[in-house]
Order: sequence, then C-alpha cells, then structure tokens
Amino acid sequence: MPGYLGLVFNQPVFILLVLLVSLLTYVIVKYGLSRFMILYGRRKFAAMLITGICLKIALDFLYPIVPFEISEFRGIGIIVPGLIANTIQKQGLTITFASTLFLSGATFAIMFAYYLI
Repeated sequence: MPGYLGLVFNQPVFILLVLLVSLLTYVIVKYGLSRFMILYGRRKFAAMLITGICLKIALDFLYPIVPFEISEFRGIGIIVPGLIANTIQKQGLTITFASTLFLSGATFAIMFAYYLI
C-alpha cells in the first residue's frame, strides 16, 4: 500500500481519494453489509476488497480525468482501498492513516533520492 501511494505522493488529490474510498469501504462493510451477512475473517476481507473495488470503479466512472503519467497504476489502485479498509478494521482509523501516510512519504523520499543519484 505505501509503495503505490509513494508513487503518487506528489499528487495529494489521488491520495485523498484513495483514503476517502478506503474510509467509505470500511463504513459500508462495518455498518451496512455486516447487518445483513455474517462477516468475519476471510469473508470480511473479501467483502472489503469487493466493496473497495466497486467504489473505486464507480469513482473512476464519475471522475474519468486521469493524467497520462499515472494511468498505468489504475489497476493497482483498485485493490489498495480494500486493503486499507481492512487495516482500518484491525488497527483503527488514526493509526492506519498515520502509518500509511508516513510510510508513503518515506517511500517517495527514497525513490526521489534514488532518481537524483
């Protein structure tokens, strides 16, 4: 997750959209789907991934403007919100967002330094 977000760290709109989709995925599964289904373990993880994929596809359909530099990362970006939502469920919102942003920034800094050399 931090690797993908590190690749687009210089575009904060995309990071915010991924985090927003992750939060929506968590809320939908936690307070919506789990009222109608028995979700735990692998089922909950699969529900997080599928919900994240559906929300990301819907967002891409509603907001189709993507710069050419990052269009090849759209496939990876579909899975990331579901993974972040699953981590929110395990660790909590604050720890997940803080660690994800910190590690993404560190990844971006390492890649930036590597490409300067």
